[in-house]
Amino acid sequence: MRLFVLGWKKLGHEKRLGAFIVNYADNLVICCRGRAEEALAAMRVMMTKLKLTVNESKTRVSKLSEEKFDFLGYTFGRCYLPKTGRTYLGTVPAKKQVIRICQAIGGETERNKTQLDHKTVVTKLNQMMNGCANYFCLGPVSKAYRAADRHTCKRLRHSGRRHQPIAVTSSEVNKSQAIRGEQCFFSLLSVAIAILRNRVAVAHRAFPSRRR
Repeated sequence: MRLFVLGWKKLGHEKRLGAFIVNYADNLVICCRGRAEEALAAMRVMMTKLKLTVNESKTRVSKLSEEKFDFLGYTFGRCYLPKTGRTYLGTVPAKKQVIRICQAIGGETERNKTQLDHKTVVTKLNQMMNGCANYFCLGPVSKAYRAADRHTCKRLRHSGRRHQPIAVTSSEVNKSQAIRGEQCFFSLLSVAIAILRNRVAVAHRAFPSRRR
């Protein structure tokens, strides 16, 4: 893939077509305006010369103002501001990725995990929530967060009936209880807010305000 990206620039496709490559591992998106078909044809020719296989089921031309596409767990396309309904091009967590997160949560709360201590289960789930909140932090994410939170709370309550009762909450009171040593589940929304506050605090420390 590195040879493809370097060759794309060296052969002048980037400058000639105004087509810029965004890639991660073996996944890539070619961003361009008005000459997408030419960029697609050039990509196929280069891939053939490099003896690389193009996944045709995932390869297509998308016009962002009319269509959407998934890339690295996000859906790119038209979004709407909730208050005004104004449209803009942005990202939301992809539905497939939210389903995978819920499936992973279900895997951690299955019947074969009932012999585990409830603290171990909740700690693992909190680690998963922390990872999700760190990665899915771009664009409107509240719907995806709520879907994951509802599924997790449902699974924990179901697990609690089979094993031991588990505190399922995200209130400030129970956060302080968890700090004192009591185990409770932090919702994805609360984790994301805590991460955002921490990033803002770090930014303030790195760039302190100048007083005259």
